[in-house]
Amino acid sequence: MVEFNPGWLFVLAGLAIIALILSPFFTAIAFAAIAAFFWHPLHFRLRKSLTENGSAALLTIVTAIVIAIVLGFGVSVILSEFDKIYSLFSTLNLASVLGGSLGLTTSIQDVAKFVLTKIFGDLSSIATKLPHIILSLLMFFVTMFFFIRDGERLANWIKKNIPVSIHKKEKIFADLNNYAHTFINVWLLIGILQFAVAVVGFLIFGLPYALLAGVAAAILSIIPLIHTYALYIPIGIILILRGDVSTGLGLMIYGLTLGSIFDYGLRTYLASRWAAVHPLVILLGVLGGVTVLGPAGFIIGPMLLMIVIAFFKDYGLIENLK
Repeated sequence: MVEFNPGWLFVLAGLAIIALILSPFFTAIAFAAIAAFFWHPLHFRLRKSLTENGSAALLTIVTAIVIAIVLGFGVSVILSEFDKIYSLFSTLNLASVLGGSLGLTTSIQDVAKFVLTKIFGDLSSIATKLPHIILSLLMFFVTMFFFIRDGERLANWIKKNIPVSIHKKEKIFADLNNYAHTFINVWLLIGILQFAVAVVGFLIFGLPYALLAGVAAAILSIIPLIHTYALYIPIGIILILRGDVSTGLGLMIYGLTLGSIFDYGLRTYLASRWAAVHPLVILLGVLGGVTVLGPAGFIIGPMLLMIVIAFFKDYGLIENLK
């Protein structure tokens, strides 16, 4: 008969309380932890010449500058292009584009109006969400600083107090460390591939902002479910409405086909192979994590499943799952 360790009840209760308190900022904290993990090797070197605080502060400032540059440039381009898009929808003669099909023209115009109204509504609602956005950014940078500075001590404390055998502790943390490295490496690789696909695609179809499209594709590739669809579909639709049907359809087929292969095929395959985790665990962890935890579930979901599986293995409830 399997003996249950009551210490797990306190661990689960503590995690539930922490999750409840931090739930408004869970995504910011999760991405701060990943960023700190990414910077940790450099922090390990910098703290030899700088203090712990100095190294953590420097890396946090560098991250803030990079994010500010990317967001600032991206927002400026989007705002400048949005005016052109609005003018296009306002003056577009859909009847000539669609060969005089009045019913289809009216339907598309109604959809276009709805989309534009939705976009304007979302933009106006940002003002009401601005305090939460600012607090989330503040939480991200503050927790990132402390994760960089105190991450090792926090990991050692968790490893010391988690109520499982020493052997299982080492195995769990080794698996999580391996998966974290794999997540970052796979994310960087897929991001680079999506960048290249977008740049090449925009150049092939003669579209402007090829480098910006590459950066957008690389960033979108880490957003669950959305991925690069948010880049190719809107631009393809705009091109079709402008009358350039072949270019619009060609760009969407090109981008969505290669993007889906990289995001859902290659990403899952590499993550499962490099992390030595069953691909179903990663797939269910990502999809279930996003559903329950929001964007942070993309990172946390597979890790939680790995911990649960390790817990079941520790008590002999399941055999090795690979």
